[in-house]
Amino acid sequence: MNNSESAAYNAGQAKGQTQEKSNQMMDKAKDTYQSAKESCQEAGNQMQAKAQGAVDASAAYNAGQAKGQTQEKSNQMMDKAKDTYQSAKESCQEAGNQMQAKAQGVVDAVKDTVNKQN
Repeated sequence: MNNSESAAYNAGQAKGQTQEKSNQMMDKAKDTYQSAKESCQEAGNQMQAKAQGAVDASAAYNAGQAKGQTQEKSNQMMDKAKDTYQSAKESCQEAGNQMQAKAQGVVDAVKDTVNKQN
């Protein structure tokens, strides 16, 4: 083999080694890209789950607030109903007492009339 052939052989060897090294680097880059892509997808899924948890917590908080407000309004309405009942009860008792007093007055008047006629 002469110098020219030897140089061509060595150049071919170098080219083959360079191509092999290039292929190895491309494979490594593809693996790194795939790993990074999967990591990003996982991080995105975790963030989405956390965001959904925050939305759920917010909804639960709002539902609790609404329940509390409804309970408070219900209590206020019950208090008002009790007050109205108590007032009506007292008015009825007062009216009953007045009617009883008037009836007693009529009974007394009738007795007086009967006694005066005897």
